[in-house]
Amino acid sequence: MNGLKLPGVWKTLVDAVNPVKGSSSNGQNYRMLWTGLGAQLARDVPFSAICWSILEPTRRSILSFMGEEPRAGV
Repeated sequence: MNGLKLPGVWKTLVDAVNPVKGSSSNGQNYRMLWTGLGAQLARDVPFSAICWSILEPTRRSILSFMGEEPRAGV
C-alpha cells in the first residue's frame, strides 16, 4: 500500500453526508436535499398511476362480490 492511509469510517460517513466542502452558503446545503427529486418522481408517479388504477377497481369489485358497500378509509 506504499504508506497510503485510508480514511476511517467516521470521515467517510461525514463526507457522504456533507459532500459540499468549503461552502458557507446554507442554501447550497438545502439544495442538496432535492437532488434526487426528479428521478424519484419519474419512478413513483407511473407506479402510483398503475397501482391505483388497478387497485381501486379491484377492491370495489371484491367488496361488491362479497356484498359489502365500499367505504372511504377502509
